[in-house]
Order: sequence, then structure tokens, then C-alpha cells
Amino acid sequence: MSDPQNPGTEEPPRLRELRCRRVDRRITPEEHSTCPYCFGRLSAVESGRYERFCDYRPGVDPIVFGFPDETDRERRG
Repeated sequence: MSDPQNPGTEEPPRLRELRCRRVDRRITPEEHSTCPYCFGRLSAVESGRYERFCDYRPGVDPIVFGFPDETDRERRG
């Protein structure tokens, strides 16, 4: 959206949901703050640029942290 005081300036778009690379599903930017691999401010997550907020490395990093295999949480990822 343009700033009426400064024509031509635009705010970057903010995402309502984006894919969590760790659990491979769409979650809100606020939910990303609960991920052990996400860092940075909410505005970084809302930008959708993973290099600004996510350290997860697919195929290298674990997706779960110490929950027993038989729990519901383990089955959902």
C-alpha cells in the first residue's frame, strides 16, 4: 500500500501463512516463533524470505526433539 505522504513508496507484502520447512505445512508467522530453527523478528518471517529467519537444513536437521515414537505429536511431525 502506498504512503499518501510519500507517493511511490510501498510497504513490502506481509504473508498470513507460509510453509514451515521442518514440518512441511503452512503455518502463521506467529507459529514460526515456536520452531527451534526460526529466529529474527516477525517482520522477517512475514517477508517469506527463509534466509532471513530459518536455519533448518532439510535432510540434515531433525524434525522432532525427544518425543516418544508412540505419541500423537510424533505422528503429526
